[in-house]
Amino acid sequence: MADVPNGEQGCSSPLELFNSIAAQGELVRSLKARHAAKDEIDSAVKMLLSLKMSYKAAMGEDYKADCPPGNRAPGIDSGLDATEAGDDFVDPWTVQTSSAKGIDYDKLIVRFGSSKIDKELIDRIERATGQRPHRFLRRGIFFSHRDMNQVLDAYENKKPFYLYTGRGPSSEAMHVGHLIPFIFTKWLQDVFNVPLVIQMTDDEKYLWKELTLEQAHGYAVENAKDIIACGFDVNKTFIFSDLDYMGMSPGFYKNVVKIQKHVTFNQVKGIFGFTDSDCIGKISFPAIQAAPSFSSSFPQIFRDRTDIQCLIPCAIDQDPYFRMTRDVAPRIGYPKPALLHSTFFPALQGAQTKMSASDPNSSIFLTDTAKQIKTKVSTAQRGQPVPAELVPWGPAAAAPPPSQIPGVFFCRRLCFSHQHCSGSRITAVFFS
Repeated sequence: MADVPNGEQGCSSPLELFNSIAAQGELVRSLKARHAAKDEIDSAVKMLLSLKMSYKAAMGEDYKADCPPGNRAPGIDSGLDATEAGDDFVDPWTVQTSSAKGIDYDKLIVRFGSSKIDKELIDRIERATGQRPHRFLRRGIFFSHRDMNQVLDAYENKKPFYLYTGRGPSSEAMHVGHLIPFIFTKWLQDVFNVPLVIQMTDDEKYLWKELTLEQAHGYAVENAKDIIACGFDVNKTFIFSDLDYMGMSPGFYKNVVKIQKHVTFNQVKGIFGFTDSDCIGKISFPAIQAAPSFSSSFPQIFRDRTDIQCLIPCAIDQDPYFRMTRDVAPRIGYPKPALLHSTFFPALQGAQTKMSASDPNSSIFLTDTAKQIKTKVSTAQRGQPVPAELVPWGPAAAAPPPSQIPGVFFCRRLCFSHQHCSGSRITAVFFS
C-alpha cells in the first residue's frame, strides 16, 4: 500500500519524496472515498505523515503540494539564474552549467538519488560477463546507476532481463554525442546476449518542436538507419516509432493508460516543470516513454510475461522519466527498471552545455563531410583560451572540446600535450 517500499525512504531524493507524498495522498483520499476499513486508512495516513517528516528532514521545510523541489518550466529565467549562481541545471530538454569543467556529476548523483558506478561494480560486471568492461565504463563515461546489482543478481541466477533505450528524432541526422548510449547498448547486448527494444519518440518531437507529423516520422526513419549501423543483433532487436506502434499494440497502450492513472498532474508538473500553458500532449507523454520499461508492452517478444526486468542505458538527463516510472511500477505490479547513466557529450564551443541537434554549430553530425567537420572544429577552437580554473587539472582537461572527442571514441586512451609555437597553440595527441 505504501508508495515507498520499506528501507528506501531514507535514500530517496527530495523529488522522489515529493512524488511519493503526492501519490500517498491520492491513496488516502481514495481509501476514504470508498469507505475502506479504518485500520487500512490509518495505516495509509501513518505512511503519509512519515513521508512528510522525511521530506521536511531532507528539505528543511514542510511539504507544499504546489511547490515541488527545484520546479522550473523549461526555458524560464529561474534556470539561468541558478546556473549563474554556480548550480548545474539538468532536465530532459536543457543542460546548463556555468563551470568551464562542465557538469558536476558527483553532485548530480546526490541530487538525483542514484548510485555511483564504482570499481567494485565494474569488477562484478567483468566477472559476470567474462569480458573486459567497456571503455565507457572504464573511463567513467557511464558513471551512475540504479539497481545494476539487481540485474547482475538476476543474470547470475539465469533469470532473463532486456535492454531498452531510445532516440528523440529532432533532426535528419544524429550527431556523435547520440552514439554514446547506442555504442554502449550494443556492447551490453553482445556480452549479456539479451533482447533490446529501441523507442523512436517521434510523437514527442512533434509535441515539443515546430515539426509536422510527417517530418517527425521521417526523422525517426532516418535516425533508425544510423542506429541500425551500430550493428545490433537483428534477431534480438526491435526498433519502433511511437506514431506507428501505439496503434498496433494493445499491450503497449494498456500500460500507457495504467501509468497515466497512477501519476497525477501535480506530479508531472513537479518532475518536468510543465505549466498550465503546455499542451496536454506534453503532460501525457511521460507515460509513453515509461511504457517500454515493462515487458508486457511487447507481447510479440515476451508473450504475456510481466515479470522481466528492464535495464535502460541512457544519458542522465532522461532520468526524471524513469524516476517516475520506478515510482509507479510496484503499484501496477511490475518490476522497477534499472538504469545506467552516461555523462553528456560537450558542445564544440565548450562543456557548459551538450551537443544539440537544434544547434548545428555545436555538433558533429554523422552526415557531415570532412570539410564541414574541419570547419566546425576550427571555428570552435579559434580564440578559445584555456580557462584559468582548468589549468591545475593539466593539459588533458584544458583541451578544447573537439580535442576531447578521441578520448571518448578511440579504443585506446589518449594523452594530450599542448605547446605554444610562434603564438599558435599546437595540440599533440599520443596513445597510451
